[in-house]
Amino acid sequence: MVQSTLALRTELQASRLNLGCGLRYRPDWTNADLFSDNPTVVHVDLRQRFPFADNRFAAVYHSHVLEHLQRAVGQAMLSECFRVLAPGGILRAVLPDLELLSRWYLEALGQAASDSGQSAVVRHRWAAACLTDQCSRDASGGDLLKLWASAPELKTDAWLAPRAGVQALSCDVASDAAPVRKHRRSLAARVRDSLVRRLLGHDDYKALRVGRFRLSGETHKFMYDRISLAAAMSQAGFVQITACSAVSSGIAGFDPHGLDTEADGSIYKPESLFFEGKKPERA
Repeated sequence: MVQSTLALRTELQASRLNLGCGLRYRPDWTNADLFSDNPTVVHVDLRQRFPFADNRFAAVYHSHVLEHLQRAVGQAMLSECFRVLAPGGILRAVLPDLELLSRWYLEALGQAASDSGQSAVVRHRWAAACLTDQCSRDASGGDLLKLWASAPELKTDAWLAPRAGVQALSCDVASDAAPVRKHRRSLAARVRDSLVRRLLGHDDYKALRVGRFRLSGETHKFMYDRISLAAAMSQAGFVQITACSAVSSGIAGFDPHGLDTEADGSIYKPESLFFEGKKPERA
């Protein structure tokens, strides 16, 4: 019995791929990311061809990854997901929902227009930042991190808390699963950085730092809604493209815990769009 259970677990791990896993890796999936402290995580640069054979996996999953890539690069990544999926395999794509975030912004805007109280003002600031900050920030965490740090009462706000999710409530907004993750810089890199600062001067060095950050992978390069995501998946070759929820999936035996939900069943990122598509059984 133990042997058969172990064999089933090994089979599941071999057949399911979790891309851009960050810290949310699952032992029953093959987990992949650009940087990881976990030795079981496979090194994969999502901007390049995946180091997996054609038709390798029964399911591919990625969460809050696609939006960190330029649109054309993201389209190529979807094509790679299609390539490594076996015929009949399912891609599950989770990413920020531009439509939902826009609706939240308009709701907060209406509240702020009719209520000058501090809560309405801060809710409006948060909703606006959710639409723009991740795309425009020039430093890690951006305005969202500053907002959470300066207004801790937001964590218990009845309107905002269920929309923000556990990551934001822990002020960990800079740790999105991204195709390029920051890592600890070596002493040599820090010494080189100090020399460059002296050579360039303040203004040019600041521009270099901003440019380096913008290329680091934290920022969003494109935002999707249900129309643009479905179109991108269709262009990659997927069929039967459908919206689903954090807990519903066409993937056999899909368990959302540790991926799209927390241990208590709450949604990890409530602002998400959940979509799945199938690779045709026959080309």
